[in-house]
Amino acid sequence: MHLNIFEAKKLKIAIIQAKFYPEITDALKIASVEKLVEYGINRDEIQIFIVPGTFEISLAAKKAAQSGSFDAVICLGAVIKGDILNFDYISQAVTAGIIQATLETEIPILYGIIVASTLELASKYTQPDELNKGYEAANAAIEMIKICEVLDEI
Repeated sequence: MHLNIFEAKKLKIAIIQAKFYPEITDALKIASVEKLVEYGINRDEIQIFIVPGTFEISLAAKKAAQSGSFDAVICLGAVIKGDILNFDYISQAVTAGIIQATLETEIPILYGIIVASTLELASKYTQPDELNKGYEAANAAIEMIKICEVLDEI
């Protein structure tokens, strides 16, 4: 499902981006914004909020969704295993937080978070193509907005 350009121009999107691993999250943001603009969304209607790390994404996403200002919220971050012992806790917490925020607010909150064992593996999902998780999340945001509109009318 694709919105036509006139519908897309009315949409407002929040992007919540973790600043940890900027080489990853900046690439996700660029792809996400580019995809939204391809759909016809004005850059002025895309608001980016930078949070300290991936763990903080859930709260910022929930606040953005609760504000009533956005049609969708896109979450962008990275959790890289490496030598960090809290890898599993962080990835599970942010996933659960995003799910909870989505269900509580009934606003599409999209998961553009890379969970990988190495930085090299994570980088594979930041290339400027359809595998980019930012691109994927932006695409899903548009589809979910449309699906939610249809379901709200039933």
